[in-house]
Parts: sequence; structure tokens; C-alpha cells
Amino acid sequence: MEGAFEARPICRHSLAAAVAVLRLGVPDASVQACKALCQRDRRGGPKPGALMGVFDRRDYVHAVFRARMEPVLQGGSRLKIYDLVLSDAIAALFVSAIVDALEGYARAMGCDHLTVAAPQGNEFNSVPLPSVLESRGFGHHGLLMGRRL
Repeated sequence: MEGAFEARPICRHSLAAAVAVLRLGVPDASVQACKALCQRDRRGGPKPGALMGVFDRRDYVHAVFRARMEPVLQGGSRLKIYDLVLSDAIAALFVSAIVDALEGYARAMGCDHLTVAAPQGNEFNSVPLPSVLESRGFGHHGLLMGRRL
């Protein structure tokens, strides 16, 4: 399944599919808010925090996320994947292939570290993301907590 998925920016042609996936984890996500997150920088690339997708060869959206790069205190750089939402009823093999695509995207961006954050719980997924990440060598490297104000 190597190379089955590719991480790349969401464009206007894939926006509706991306919003449908995003609403599995963020039910109140609006099309307008997502559209605003699809803006490009001057070079035509995605702006930091832009809405990204993980696509299969048929151009179907299987996951959406946002990302930003930052320096790592020990040296190198990290790609932080956040707001990651996977499509529904996804199998462990597909989740692992999606992680492959995220790792490939991080390498393409010149990063040597990767962190992943996802909204709490997506009852539509039969495979929990944390167990797949742990099986791939990801570990807990800090604390992330939040609350709505």
C-alpha cells in the first residue's frame, strides 16, 4: 500500500469532500470557514495553517488536517499536524498508509520530526488513531489540553 495516499492542499474542486470529512470530527465546521483556510501564499503554495487533505489515487479525500513547521529545541524542524480528522469506518491498514503520507509530506517540507494532534473522538472510526500511531513508534512527548472559552 506504499504510496497509496498523498498529502496536499485542498483546492476548490475538493472542498466539498474535505468539509464532509472534517464534519466527522468537527460537526459545526462551515464551508465558508473551510474555504477561507484554503488560501495560497504568493508562490502558490498553501499558507501556514491551510486546510490540507490526504488523497488516494482517485482523488478521494480520506483525511483532512492543518500543519505548521517550527524549529525543534534540540535542532532540526518539526511538522505539527493538527485538526486531523479521518474519514469514517477506516481500516488500520488505511490509517497506517495515511500516516505514511503525513510522514512523506513532513520529509518533503524538510522536517525531521512529526507530531500529530486530532480532535478528541470520532465515533465513526472503527480504528482508533492513537493505537496506530503508537504501533508506528509515536509516543507521548508532552501535554496538550484545552477548553472552550
